[in-house]
Amino acid sequence: MTGRRIIQAGCRVALLAGVLLFPAWAGGASGAAIQPVQPVPGQPPVKVLPIRKLPELKPVSPDIVIPPGQIRQIPGLAAGIQIRTEKVGALSAKPAGTWNPPYTRSGTVFVLVSEKITRLELVMPDIRRYAEDVASDGYKVFLYTISYEGNLDPFFSHARDLKSFIRGKWLKVLDEVGQGALSKNAFDLGTGVVLVGTFPLPLVHKRMATTRDDPDVPGQKIRVVYEGVMPCDLFLTDMDGNWNILDENGIPLVSTIDAPAIPQDAECVPGDEIDPYWQPQAEWGKAGARPEIWIGRIDPRPVVFSGNDVRDSLIRYFRGNHNYRAGIKAESQEKIVELTFENRLLYYDDDMEEHAATGASMLSMPWPSRGTTQVVSSPATTRKADYMARLKDANFLWVEAFMHSSPALHEFAFPDGSETKTEALTRTELFQGFNGQKLRALFYYHHGCSACRFSEQDNLGESYLFNRLAVPQELHPLAVLGNASVGPHDTAQFYAGLMYGLNIGQAQMASQRGFARSSNWPTTFPAFPGRVDPKRYYNQTLLGDPTLRPRPFSPMLAPTPPNLPQVYDTMKSQMANVFSPNPQVLKNRALSAATAPLRRVGKLTAGKPFPVGRGGIVLDPDWNRLGIPGLNKRLSTD
Repeated sequence: MTGRRIIQAGCRVALLAGVLLFPAWAGGASGAAIQPVQPVPGQPPVKVLPIRKLPELKPVSPDIVIPPGQIRQIPGLAAGIQIRTEKVGALSAKPAGTWNPPYTRSGTVFVLVSEKITRLELVMPDIRRYAEDVASDGYKVFLYTISYEGNLDPFFSHARDLKSFIRGKWLKVLDEVGQGALSKNAFDLGTGVVLVGTFPLPLVHKRMATTRDDPDVPGQKIRVVYEGVMPCDLFLTDMDGNWNILDENGIPLVSTIDAPAIPQDAECVPGDEIDPYWQPQAEWGKAGARPEIWIGRIDPRPVVFSGNDVRDSLIRYFRGNHNYRAGIKAESQEKIVELTFENRLLYYDDDMEEHAATGASMLSMPWPSRGTTQVVSSPATTRKADYMARLKDANFLWVEAFMHSSPALHEFAFPDGSETKTEALTRTELFQGFNGQKLRALFYYHHGCSACRFSEQDNLGESYLFNRLAVPQELHPLAVLGNASVGPHDTAQFYAGLMYGLNIGQAQMASQRGFARSSNWPTTFPAFPGRVDPKRYYNQTLLGDPTLRPRPFSPMLAPTPPNLPQVYDTMKSQMANVFSPNPQVLKNRALSAATAPLRRVGKLTAGKPFPVGRGGIVLDPDWNRLGIPGLNKRLSTD
């Protein structure tokens, strides 16, 4: 069991004025309840990681024990639904329902369903019940079916039509704030979009520069420009960003290294290097792209399993989602054990091993009262067989993992005598190699590069989400947070947001907003996974339902409805920097961005494609700045 540590829940963190405050490390393991680990013969003993003692903070909405099978009140369908089809460019949107919350409205969610789903009418009853469930949490829910004229996404125009539709709906919600019909906080943190089915890809063309050793002149450095096209949901969630400077193919450019061809004005979206021009601002206009809404994708189309089509996958997903929200009646103790998910797994392969203790502290914040965190980081232990065994042998509420990845595989490093070797865990092995045993986890957070590149067929992220061999049939994997390009991410603000009561989409948005405020994107907690450049959060994506609040699940537990006004007030007192400026200022910026003329730049200095290693793994060309020896070695030898 080398590398396995059980950390009892109980660590918490306090945030003041948007800054994370940490006490000094506790001496040794004092103050932390850690079960002793027995060393395996022939292997070095496990070093117990020090765990910090963090200040007490009561959860916003604690779980309560209720009789199994009790059902919450379901909000009614709102009256006066307009059936008129709305058009934006090639996009057509048909209203399919509106649901009001049963008590104070604390947000707005737009559920957009692609009409390309085969036999959509068979899926719609489950989607409508999902809309009812979301409304029960305090949101007004609008349901639309979306179609497009012509071939999907010619020259990026369809993705722009989707953004224009979303921005139009967002502006109407903003008007409600001015009319006094909705609080600013409920608009600012409570506005989200759920995409069900296949939608146009929001691609961006990213350019960055770094310095490398000159292979021809020892001791000298050369400047290298890297570039590539990749999916970027931040394009859809940044309502007041221009994104109007295009490459020759009509794809938005993300760069700060090509001035004056790409001017660095207030809403030019910066790229991976921060030019000296960029300085912190009183308001966040010049600090970089920043999301105004949160978004999640529920699309099984990229995943191919024999006999498994999109329609059936969606029905299974939404039924498992409903059971997670409403509860499951279990009459035997054996069934209760099978359906209980409350523990966490933190799995850090060799390059991030040293950050495992701090990662565990972050991971313990949202779930202080139930379950344990299992930390696995020993180089000799983090192997593909060990990773698979843990996922099938225990029920995990949450899995956070870091290993080098591509859309098709994970890669693990391990010591072999004086050498370090690697082994690949392919998607086929991971999802079909359990001899019928199921992966037993509800939520995943993957830091591996490109694991969630949703533009790729059979990518790992959507395979985790829609794998048929996953958890008991009454439930379903619910969300996978990860990268469409390079990673990892700072996790402090994300887990703090969950701790304060935000849903997973809101917590992701809040962490992205926190990064966008800073001209240098510094990391905000001691686990330093490198500068938090835009290359990290620009390509973070959420696959699955963004409206869920991950919580320990059992047939004997049901959550209290979230007190969203209280959650928002707590966020404002602790993380004020994640809130937007004056609503009128925000509206003016959004309208200006919506009407900004598109222009294509001329020929730019050609860059090299982002380097790719074995198995399609994207190698971050800036790893040499992170001070991680294993990554330096990989970069120099691949």
